[in-house]
Amino acid sequence: MIDFISAWAKQIVIAVIIATIIEMIVPNGNSKKYIKTIIGVFILFNIITPIIDKVTNGSLNIESIINFEEYAKQMEIKESKFNSLETNNSSNIKDIYLYNLKRDIRSKLESKECIVNSIDINIDENNEYKIKKIILDVKKDKNTNNKTDTENNSKVNKVVINEIEEVNIKVKNEKKEDTNSVRNLNNKEKNDIKDYLSSTYDINSRNIIIN
Repeated sequence: MIDFISAWAKQIVIAVIIATIIEMIVPNGNSKKYIKTIIGVFILFNIITPIIDKVTNGSLNIESIINFEEYAKQMEIKESKFNSLETNNSSNIKDIYLYNLKRDIRSKLESKECIVNSIDINIDENNEYKIKKIILDVKKDKNTNNKTDTENNSKVNKVVINEIEEVNIKVKNEKKEDTNSVRNLNNKEKNDIKDYLSSTYDINSRNIIIN
């Protein structure tokens, strides 16, 4: 009985040492947790197998119960599917982030009477999604220059007119007004927008390009 306990203890110690060495060799990654599971099963069987052999006077073949090779293949397949799903989720999160970011930039610029034709944003590929560059095609609405004058004119006191002379009204072509209703930004306006976006989104103004 003493010899049995001694051999059993030695078998357990050897199994633990082997498991420790394997765990140290295996690199960190998603597969490491599966390997730890296999190591745990290996140690467990080394603990209970001698007892079962002693009671049944037979031998217990671990491989007849668990096919480690097949188990390892299944773990690799699951890991591959998990990595693929993780990549797709990361891509979806990035797309949603870019979409909302563009909407936010467009909204802020339109509130400043700008017309945004296009927005292109480059971000880091890591999980921080730090903005690297913003490329904008922005125009200015010409009608905004006349808004102040119009508002001031509306405040002028009413004047009673006794006689009205004949008034000729010419209707301009609406298509021409639409075509000529925008203009390019001047340098000051571009710099103002760059400074605004730089402070809002924590990006160097040099990395903001306005066409």
